Formats: sequence, C-alpha cells, structure tokens
Amino acid sequence: MLPFSITFTTPSHPRVETLAFVLATLCLDFDFALRKNSSHNTDSINAMDDINKTALTPVELLKADHAIRVASAHSQTLQQDITTPSVAMHDSTIPLAPTPEIADLLSRVTALEASLAHQTHLNEVHEAHTGKNFREQRHVNKDRKLRLQQTMRVVENGMNDQSVETKKLEVRANSHALQLKEMKKRVERCASGGEYLEGICEGLQMEVEELKVEKRELQERVKELEEEVMVVKERDGVLEGRVKVLEQSIKGEMQFRPERINIEKVPVLSAPQFAVGNYCLFSRFY
Repeated sequence: MLPFSITFTTPSHPRVETLAFVLATLCLDFDFALRKNSSHNTDSINAMDDINKTALTPVELLKADHAIRVASAHSQTLQQDITTPSVAMHDSTIPLAPTPEIADLLSRVTALEASLAHQTHLNEVHEAHTGKNFREQRHVNKDRKLRLQQTMRVVENGMNDQSVETKKLEVRANSHALQLKEMKKRVERCASGGEYLEGICEGLQMEVEELKVEKRELQERVKELEEEVMVVKERDGVLEGRVKVLEQSIKGEMQFRPERINIEKVPVLSAPQFAVGNYCLFSRFY
C-alpha cells in the first residue's frame, strides 16, 4: 500500500475529473505492479532501484493532476461550441502545446511501461530457470533419496551384524564373569591356604631355630666328648703301659707261682668309669 493518498480539490467538468482519475489510477497501478513483480525475483534489486528513482512523489502527483485538469479543460472547451466572445478570447489564450508536467507524466508512464515489460521478461526467465532448476533438483533429490535408502540398508545390515557380535560378546562376557568368579574363589582358597602355610612355615622356622640351638649344644657336647676321649686315650696309653709292665711282672712271677694269678681279657663298656682299658686283673680267688 502506498503511504499517501490523492485528493482532487479543484472543481471541474465530470469528464475532466474522470480522465484525471483514470491517469492517476494508471500511474498507481503501474507502480504497484512493478513493486509486486520485483518481489518475486532475486535479480530485481536493480529494477526496484529504477522504480524508486522513477516513482512519483505526492507533490509531483498533485502537479500532474493539475496539468491533467488543465489539459482536460482545454480539450473540453475545444469540443464545445463557441457562443460568446469572452469564451473565444479565453480559448485563444490557452496554449496548444503540451505542458512540461504533461510531458514529464507521459515520459514517466512510458518508463513505467518499459520497466514493467522488462520486469515481466525477467520474471518469465526466472520462472523458466526456476522450473529447470526445480526439475534438476527433483532428479537430484531422487538420486539422493535412493542413495540414502541404500545407505540406510547398509547401516541396518551393519547394525544387525553389530547386534549379533554384541550378543556373542555378551555371552563371552558372561562366561568370563563365571570364570572370574571361580578364579576368585580359588584365589580366596589359595589365600587361606597361604595363610595356613605361613603359620606352618613360622612353626617350622621356630623349630629350625630350636634345632639350631640344639645343634650348637650338641656341638659343644661333642667337643666336650672329644676332650674326654682324648683324656681317655691318654689314660688308655698309660694303662696299656702299666698292663705291659704287669704282664711282664706276672710272667716273671708265673715262672715261680703260676697258680696264684689268673689274667683274663674282658670287654669294658665304660672306659672312663673303670679307667683300666680293656683288661682287668682277677685273682684266682676273686
């Protein structure tokens, strides 16, 4: 809608008012058609600029209305019969050439018609290109739809395969969970057995320590016994010497009294206890 309105305030002949109204309406229709057609095309920005440059302002429209009224009055008076001298004198003063306002108005109307024709041509070309692009885009959309359907089938097949693999993995996971549960029980049993073995090892370690103490005691006892054996050996040597001396003395005495002394060799269990070696002297009447 235009932001202004046109009001005819100068009274005149009905035909003059009708002609002025028709011309003003024609200008407004051209302006509205150009604005409406230019809104459907992306290439109509320049056309809109041309329309804005050639559009009539309210003041120019009022001037054009006044010029139209004057021209209409002039044409109307020429058609009427001249009956009075005053009318003839009045008509002789009216210029026959078009006024600048009328010429400007006609040029603007022509420019509007040219702009409207150009805009119509642009709209037709745009519609043709739009239809062609629409058909091409429809084919492209069909191809995209087919590719999308194929892709969806592939994705669905992949999802089905993945679901099967997921089920297999779930079964394996459950099996592994059971195995882990059994292994956990075994580990717990091994841990309890390890604690029991640790207790046994501690007891054995204590026994080993006690055995070490006993070993040291036995080693000390063996050393003492070795010392006692050395002493016994020394005493045995001394006693053997005495025995030899006694044997010699006995042999000497037996030459004179063999019935008095009897020498017997008997085993002695405890050498340190008797301290006489393996020989004992027994008298005949012992």
